[in-house]
Amino acid sequence: MDDTERTVRILDSLHDMGLHLAIDDFGTDYSSLSALRLFPISTLKIDKSFVRDVAVDRDDATIVATIISMAHSLKLDVVAEGVESQEQLDFLRDHRFDYVQGHLFGDPTTADDLLDYSSIRRTAAIGTGRCSADAQIRASAVRRLCARGLASDR
Repeated sequence: MDDTERTVRILDSLHDMGLHLAIDDFGTDYSSLSALRLFPISTLKIDKSFVRDVAVDRDDATIVATIISMAHSLKLDVVAEGVESQEQLDFLRDHRFDYVQGHLFGDPTTADDLLDYSSIRRTAAIGTGRCSADAQIRASAVRRLCARGLASDR
């Protein structure tokens, strides 16, 4: 970003239109603390390299806990990338994360496939008179995607 002022103006305009911006892979490469002051960021995505050993490595645990705390103090949402174990999820829950993504919850999928899956699960749950917490969470996630315009609700 050679022209920071121009970039800030463009990002501010996009933010004013309702577009929410995230810093991906926070803590690595070019993601820096100064970006939190300069740009209208709403979400930090913690890089999976920190999440990977969060349950067993004290340094990674400290880094992740600090990022979550800092982000919340700045009124930002936090996404933990690469969650693959219950131990990682337990740590993140203990530190009040906002969102997670990773193979613990399923393989990467398209928004349309997620809508299809959610619809099938919800229909099956309603048909049996039981609606599992899993189905409720997935249905809620799909509704949020649709509300944000990230998926079509067909």
